[in-house]
Amino acid sequence: MPISAWPKKGWIPTLTIAPKIHCCFHGAMSGRYWLLIIALGGCLAASGTAFSQEPEARQKESESQSDNRNAEQVEQQSAQKANQGTSLVAVDLLERIAVALEAIGTDPYAETTQQRAEKDLHAQSDMAYSAKAMAIIAAVQALLTFVGICYLHWTLAATNAVTKIGQAQISPYTRIRECIFHFYSPQAHPYITVIAQNDGYSPARNFRWNVIIEYNTKEKMSLRGEFNKKWKESHGPSVPPDKTGIKESCMVPNMSIDNFAGKNKHVVVRGKIVFVSEDIFRNVIYGEQFFSGLAVKNDDPHSFGGLMANKYWVCNVQLSARFSDWQD
Repeated sequence: MPISAWPKKGWIPTLTIAPKIHCCFHGAMSGRYWLLIIALGGCLAASGTAFSQEPEARQKESESQSDNRNAEQVEQQSAQKANQGTSLVAVDLLERIAVALEAIGTDPYAETTQQRAEKDLHAQSDMAYSAKAMAIIAAVQALLTFVGICYLHWTLAATNAVTKIGQAQISPYTRIRECIFHFYSPQAHPYITVIAQNDGYSPARNFRWNVIIEYNTKEKMSLRGEFNKKWKESHGPSVPPDKTGIKESCMVPNMSIDNFAGKNKHVVVRGKIVFVSEDIFRNVIYGEQFFSGLAVKNDDPHSFGGLMANKYWVCNVQLSARFSDWQD
């Protein structure tokens, strides 16, 4: 059987050539054939070993190729999965972008601008509302303040009115009830007596007074004299709140009526009595009273009785209102 006709895979030819080798061994062979047989056996053994190792190499190569194909398939599958995941993410992102673009339009900054505009409008609305609320609160506060000030003013006015009414009810009302002139000698100065009366409900404390008199005739200008220029610095009695009153007298210096009248027997006498007192609240109360009369000269004072007795001049004065030509 020739070598070319041998099977290529997995066949060992030891059994086939054994009869031939056996025949050759038992025959009469020469040394050349023996060498040829040994060489042929070595070749066959090497060929068998090679043929026996070839399927294993091919199997390993096949397994290696199979592993490579499996690895390539795994890599392809992983790449496909990664591509599919990337594709899904990209598709999802594109869908979101499309939805956002549909919502805000073709301008990608339109949503931000609109939102800012809405926020600004909302903030301006809040500021306007706050300003309106503050204006209302300020107006209400101003109104309450005005009402409070008015109420306080009315309260103070009412309190002052009540206080004045109370003070008026208990304040003294001092007046000059009567004024009397006396001339005890031809050259004597006038001796004046006044009666002060208090018509109030409390005493008039520290009653002080002063008198200013004038003489007038047709031929001469008036002569004015005053009792005490510092009368306010003095201290006086209290006038009780009754109808009795008190009497106060004084003599006015440098007012001799005889020297002023000369040959005239009639002299017009007028004057003013000023007085001041204090109430229980130490409020100072001022007053004045005018008087006028006619002084007549008595040539024989001892020949007359009554009011003319022992008097060289007789003057009856009456209380009156303020004179229009009186100068203080």
